[in-house]
Amino acid sequence: MNGRHWLLFRTSAVVLLCGGSARIVRAAKPAGPAADAEPLSALWNDLGSRDQAKVRSAMTKLAGRGDSAAAFLAGKLKPKKVALDTERIAKLIRDLDDNNFRTREKAHKELVRMGPAVVPFLREALKGKPSPEVQARAGAILAELDVQAKDSPAVLRRLRAFVVLRRIASMRALDVLKTARAEAMENDRPLIDAAILNLAERALPPLVEAAGEQARQRRFGAAAKLCAKALAIAEKADHYSRDRIQAILRYLRARQKGGQAPAKLPAELKAGAAGGNPQAAEARIGWEMARGENLLGNCGFEVKQVLGIWPTAPGVWGGDMAGAAGAQQGIKPRDGKSMLWFHHCNFRSSGSASGAQVCQVIDLTKVREAVRAGRVRAFASAFFNRVAGNARTDTAFGMSLIAYSGSPRQHFALSQRNASIGRQIARLDSDANPATWEKLAAGIRLPKNTDFLVLQLLAAENVFNDLNGVEFDGHYADSAFLTLVTDPPATAPAREQESSGGNGTP
Repeated sequence: MNGRHWLLFRTSAVVLLCGGSARIVRAAKPAGPAADAEPLSALWNDLGSRDQAKVRSAMTKLAGRGDSAAAFLAGKLKPKKVALDTERIAKLIRDLDDNNFRTREKAHKELVRMGPAVVPFLREALKGKPSPEVQARAGAILAELDVQAKDSPAVLRRLRAFVVLRRIASMRALDVLKTARAEAMENDRPLIDAAILNLAERALPPLVEAAGEQARQRRFGAAAKLCAKALAIAEKADHYSRDRIQAILRYLRARQKGGQAPAKLPAELKAGAAGGNPQAAEARIGWEMARGENLLGNCGFEVKQVLGIWPTAPGVWGGDMAGAAGAQQGIKPRDGKSMLWFHHCNFRSSGSASGAQVCQVIDLTKVREAVRAGRVRAFASAFFNRVAGNARTDTAFGMSLIAYSGSPRQHFALSQRNASIGRQIARLDSDANPATWEKLAAGIRLPKNTDFLVLQLLAAENVFNDLNGVEFDGHYADSAFLTLVTDPPATAPAREQESSGGNGTP
C-alpha cells in the first residue's frame, strides 16, 4: 500500500472552564515565529508534496491556524468553472469507434488529455451499451485518468484539505465541508462525509463533557449554552448523537427555569427526574450519554483473547494475529488496563504485505425489520496509537464497516470473496507521538438486504513489509465503539444508499 494516500486525523482538543463558560482549545501551534509567518499559500502547495514529513508539517500548521485556514481552504476547494465543448467531447467518443485506427487512437489520446471533465461523459456512454471497441477504450481512458488523479498534486491537496478541516473542528470548518460536499463530484462525497463525521467526533465530546460538568455545579445556563453549541454542530453534521443532545438540552433548559423535566429524555435522565434525584441523573451527563449504547463486546479489550479465526458470533474479536496487552513500549491503554496489540498480517506468522485485521460481528436481530426498510445506520469509532519507531515503522491504521448478506457462519468465506454488499472505510496516517491516542470514525447506512454487520480494525504495512518476526513495531487500538441509529419511517431517505466503497474518510 502506498502511504501517501492515507489520511491523518488527530484528537487533541481540550476544554477550559472559566467563570461558568467554556471554550475549545486546540493543540498548540508549533513553536517559533515560522508557525504564523509562513504564508497559507506555501502550506497549500506543500499539501501536494510527496514528502510525507513536509505534508504532515503543512497539515499541522494549517490546522493550527484555525478558522483563518478554513476560510482560505474554502476558496481553494471551490470548483473552477470550466467551459466544456460538449459537442467536441461527444464527437471524440464517437471517434473511438471509427473504422480508422489512427482516428480511434487520436480520439483516445485527446480524451485523456482533457482530463477528469470527460469522466461523466464516458460513464454515460458506457451505460448505452456501446460497441466492444468503445467499451474497451472508454474503460482504458477511465483507468488512465484514475491513475493520473492518484498521482496529481491537485487531487492530493484536495483530499488532505478535507483532513485539515476536520482537525480544525469548528463550525466554520464544518460549513466549508458542507459547501464542498454540495459542489463535489460523486467520487468525493464519501470522503467529505467521512471528514464531516470525524470533525463532529472531535468537536462534540469536549462540548458535551463541559456541559455535564457545568450541570453538576448547578450552572444550568452555562451548561445549556454549551449543549446548544454541540447541538448546532450535530445538526449541521447530521450526527447520530443529535436527538440525544437535543433531549439533554431540553432537560438543562427546564432545570435552568426551575420547572419540571421534559417528558422525552434519555433513560439515564428520566430515571433520576422521576425518582426525585436529579443530581444523580446530572452526574451522568456527558459524551457517553449523548452517543448512546455501545453494542460491542469487549470494547476496551480487557478480555485478552483475540480469536485466530474470523468471528461468527457477536461480542468477540477475531482475525489476524493480535492480542490484548497492558502498558508497554511507553504506551498506556487509553481506558482500563488493556489495549489491542497488532502482531502479524495473518493468522500465524509474518509474510503478508497488507495489514493485520481484527473484527467483530454485530447482532442485528433487534433491528431486522428496520434494516429491511432501509432505515438503519451504523456508526463506529476507535482510538489508535503507535510507537515513534524509525524510518521503517508503519504509520497507517484503518477502520471498516462491512455489510453482508448471508449467515455470520459464512463470514470468512464471504470476506475472502470480497462479497460485501456495503462498505465504508476510514483511514488514518498516525503521528509519531506515543502520548496521544488518535480517534477515527466511520458510518454507513445498511443496505436493505443486510443480514450481518462487521466492524474491522486494521494496522497496515504501508511503509515496510517485515517478513521476519513480529510485523508491527508497536501498534495499538483501544476504546472501540459502535451504535445503530434507526430513522423514523417519515425521515427515511427516498433512495437507498448502498455500498460507498472507497476511501471513506473522511
